Amino acid sequence: MSPEQASTKQGIDKVRYIIEDLEYLSNLEEVDAGEFDFLLEGLKSEEVRKYINYLLTGSKPESALREALLAGDSILIKYLYGMAGIEVAPEVVEDGFVDYLIKDRFGHIIVLELKSLFDTVKDRDRAGRIIVKKLKHKPLNWERHREQIKEYIAKSEYVILSNLKEWVFFSRSLNPVNPRPFFSTTLQELVKELEVIGSLKDYCDRKESQAVRYELDKKFLESLKQWVEKLSEVEFTVDDKRKLELIIGLINKFIFIQTLDDYGVVDFKWIQKNWEYYNSLWIAKGKLKVLEVFFKHVDEWFYAYYDTELFREDLLQYVKRDPANIDKLYENLRMVLGLTYLQIPIEFRGIMQYNFRLIDEDVLGKAHEIFLAEQRKEQGAYYTPKYITEYIIDNTVGRIFEELLNEIKKALESEDFNKAKELVIRFTSIKVLDPACGSGSFLIKALRKIKQIYDELNETIKKNEEKYGGQLSSLESFIKVEDKLEKINEIKELIGPNSNRELVSKIILRHIHGNDLDKRALEVAKVNIWLEAIKLAPSEFRFDRLPTDVEHILPSLEMNLCNGDSLIGLPEELTLEILGRYKDYIIRLNELRNLYLRNPSKTEYIESVRDIKNMLRAELEDEFRKFLSDKGLSYEILDKTKPLNWVLEYWYAYFDDDGRVRELFNRGFDIIIGNPPYIENKKLDSLIKQYLQKCGLYKTTYKLFDYAVPFIEKAYYLLVEGGRFGYILTNKFTVTDYGLRVRELLTRYTRIEEVVNVSDLPVFKGVAAYPIILIFTKNPPSEDHEFTIVPKVVSEEQIIERSLHKLVTKQVSILRTPGYVFDISGNISLCEKIRLKGSNGIKDFSEIGYRVLRFTDWNEYLKYVVNKEPKEGDYLKFIGCGNILPYYIDWLSEIRLSGRTFKEAYLIKSDEFEDNKWQILKKPKILIREVGLRLTAALDEQGEYGNLTGIYMVYNIDRRYNPKYILGLMNSCLLDFYYKSLFGSTHMAGGYLNFHGSYIEHLPIYPATKEEQEAIQQIVDKIITLKKIYYKFLNSWVSWCIKLKTNEVS
Repeated sequence: MSPEQASTKQGIDKVRYIIEDLEYLSNLEEVDAGEFDFLLEGLKSEEVRKYINYLLTGSKPESALREALLAGDSILIKYLYGMAGIEVAPEVVEDGFVDYLIKDRFGHIIVLELKSLFDTVKDRDRAGRIIVKKLKHKPLNWERHREQIKEYIAKSEYVILSNLKEWVFFSRSLNPVNPRPFFSTTLQELVKELEVIGSLKDYCDRKESQAVRYELDKKFLESLKQWVEKLSEVEFTVDDKRKLELIIGLINKFIFIQTLDDYGVVDFKWIQKNWEYYNSLWIAKGKLKVLEVFFKHVDEWFYAYYDTELFREDLLQYVKRDPANIDKLYENLRMVLGLTYLQIPIEFRGIMQYNFRLIDEDVLGKAHEIFLAEQRKEQGAYYTPKYITEYIIDNTVGRIFEELLNEIKKALESEDFNKAKELVIRFTSIKVLDPACGSGSFLIKALRKIKQIYDELNETIKKNEEKYGGQLSSLESFIKVEDKLEKINEIKELIGPNSNRELVSKIILRHIHGNDLDKRALEVAKVNIWLEAIKLAPSEFRFDRLPTDVEHILPSLEMNLCNGDSLIGLPEELTLEILGRYKDYIIRLNELRNLYLRNPSKTEYIESVRDIKNMLRAELEDEFRKFLSDKGLSYEILDKTKPLNWVLEYWYAYFDDDGRVRELFNRGFDIIIGNPPYIENKKLDSLIKQYLQKCGLYKTTYKLFDYAVPFIEKAYYLLVEGGRFGYILTNKFTVTDYGLRVRELLTRYTRIEEVVNVSDLPVFKGVAAYPIILIFTKNPPSEDHEFTIVPKVVSEEQIIERSLHKLVTKQVSILRTPGYVFDISGNISLCEKIRLKGSNGIKDFSEIGYRVLRFTDWNEYLKYVVNKEPKEGDYLKFIGCGNILPYYIDWLSEIRLSGRTFKEAYLIKSDEFEDNKWQILKKPKILIREVGLRLTAALDEQGEYGNLTGIYMVYNIDRRYNPKYILGLMNSCLLDFYYKSLFGSTHMAGGYLNFHGSYIEHLPIYPATKEEQEAIQQIVDKIITLKKIYYKFLNSWVSWCIKLKTNEVS
């Protein structure tokens, strides 16, 4: 019976009867001889009756189960595997047990080991014949078969232990020290799920994925570190940086192979089989010989079939050749590959122990990026979770491509084939860029999304072909539709080949572009993109189905992925001017790219492109030195980073085929996506910072800017008119002083589409970064343009399910907020009403001070803080942030500053202090807490408190305003609401906020009349009095509690 027959209604009914009978049997603890006939009569399936009869006639329990239910053309086996092209074969092993090897068309093996559902209790009758007296239920105890499981898993992907009632699953990643199943179920549940999934192999993959998904990224990172550590024990002839590159390259090489294995693109257990073959063939000649022939075979075989850069370099030529070092490489390589996994008494997972169907670009990329960032000992590279990248891709790449697809559909429906053709040319010309692509997570998801939309476009073309093809019933109708079919065929040719394998290569070369400063991260990105290409069409990339006359099956990514600093390089306008002198070379570069796009197997085109770019690059490098000199910038920056010339590296985004510079509106990329580095100003290299502020290319690198600022501005310049931008980036620029200019750029010159506040999610776990998703279109906004705000996302599911609470507001309203602050609370209209009722801010009628004695190195003045009240001289009561409470200064509370504890301390005036600054501390003033859960202020009415940090001071208040009126407003829910609405996105962990002077000074103060202010003052006086009484009583209570506890009083 075929799988198709097994899935018919009759076949399904037969399987259901078998399951019902087995369920019935499994609920019986034992069956006596007198009940055998009754038992047989009650069974619905012939197969289960056979099983009982075999038991009753003396067959061995396992044999009875196998022969009755799984032998020959078993409907149960066919139904369970559910896939054409499978092989199900019994295998007799040395200890006499019979296993089933279930093998799919790719050679993946699942071992099904049967155990008996029943044992038989036997006796002899009067004639001396053996008879069965009783059937006794036998529970499945997998722990008794640990060694057997370990033996089987060495040759298979999964091992299933079953008595047909219970099913216990093991994978090749099991712990050899303590083997345990990753999943167990019943036959009834198994069949129920298989009816949906359809294949036992896919079922196993899904269940293993569910079992490991919460820890897979962590485990894989640990393994990656272990692999690097093991291979690093080997001595190389190169420096450490190059050594690490070679080791990462070797690991990626075998990850690539194992991924192809897991997707059935190469033979099952390719690494193991080839290692064992060459090891047995050459070990007599020594381990070096084994390594030489094995590495040579790997490189030659994979380069011949898949031609990726991974297989161009032989690591062995850089390894020291002394025998002990070669032994070390031989043994450690075996461990890293996973060849020793079940042979050593420790859990050291090798590459083969991972199922790379479960390890997508996110797990692989995250592990590599975290590892490489640790190696660089730098901050800023944080891996973006899948749910965020997919959301950004859907709203940028998806939006642009889908809009064009819908236009194409409309043109075809209206039979405007010329317009449809123009739209398809635009569709196939869209360029997507991630300027800090890392391991390629955003680019992979972009590729996946674009392929999905190409499939929909091809389906649309196919329907149109069928529509007009169905009208060819006569010569007259042929004449009518011939022209239409011809035009549809032209459009079809523009889209690309019918072969998925060839189409995916075209999509990558046309659309996917990336850059990164870390060359090793780019190598991982290449591996990820190549693997994704194969995953999108695994059967067409199968090695024995590839055309024999075509080499270089996977596209070269040299033109699409570049290595350099996205922010540093010659200005684009100057580069265009210089390259304009080399028009013939630009034309040739375009010719070579077009030739390569038509035939990606011709790598000689890429080599020619490389030669021309190298020649032009040398010219631009000289020009960049002149540029640095003209700007008064140091050449030392060339030692700090690697400048990138966007116009040269991606020349086809800036020049037409005829070598002419494109019009300004059509210059650059259509979509820019990504997660730029998270680096704050103080961690920026001084030379990089100086360049970004003085080179003249950036208008937004203002004050203490972080890296998000120039990355936004650069993306703006790199986008074509109407291009789409989507980043996840730190939210600080939305409110800080240094974000003023970039906010103005965004508000005046782009159409903001969406701001999603994800700062409450653990997007970057363990990192104090509070991100937003920003999406905009490079078009000036109209007066009535509205954009979407998502003020708060409380769970990942909200983004995954697209169930976000969205608010809509006019973009022009940002221009009316102080400093163009992005109010992403959703309260922008309410805040505007509050602002209209108030003054321009506190700064209009007072002065604001912070760290007035010394702004930097303030902690050096802690030496003038003492615990006892001085008997002479000038001094103030010393306070910090923690002493400020609403309406009250709690001087008796303990505070910690710079690792020291202070309580009831005093700040003594020193000769080091400037007198005018000391006098500010002695003024009456409102004290505002710098860090807190809400806006908090207290009044130092007599000027008796001094501080060094943690407090903002409002002093020299204009006579028009009563300080207690201002104090009341500062502690009000209204101004707290206003402050949190505008600046709350910069919150810290636990909901704490920084209350900065630059924000406080913009708080709108209602210009109340004298009478209104006096009314507020009376309320504030009462609050202050009650606060003093409360804290006096509280302090007395605490003091007496301590005395009672320490028995100081009875």
